[in-house]
Amino acid sequence: MPSRFNVLPSGEGKAEFNYKLADCNFKRLVKGKYLLSKNELTFRPRRRPSPAAYVYPIECVYPRPKGWVPPFLNPGLGVAEGRGGLKFHMLLLNEKITAQESLPLSKGKLMGTPG
Repeated sequence: MPSRFNVLPSGEGKAEFNYKLADCNFKRLVKGKYLLSKNELTFRPRRRPSPAAYVYPIECVYPRPKGWVPPFLNPGLGVAEGRGGLKFHMLLLNEKITAQESLPLSKGKLMGTPG
């Protein structure tokens, strides 16, 4: 829905959209020095499943701020929650790569450090 709609003297209409990009499900892309937000403005005179009468692509391009890192590359950003468990099995070989060894590993210990 437009934020504002005005009928012009010619009889045509002028629609203004004033929303945040996140409110309209824009797809965010990073291309080199730029951040892009893409979407489509669709006019559908009848309800679905009738086809759209008009589709207009929208692309907003912004310079990428210095030092900006995409959120998915910053593991310290946001919250991760879950329930369940993690089980894994691994076989370790001795120095001669001939036999399996068993090492006691405690939770939170780095491999290769004394237990």
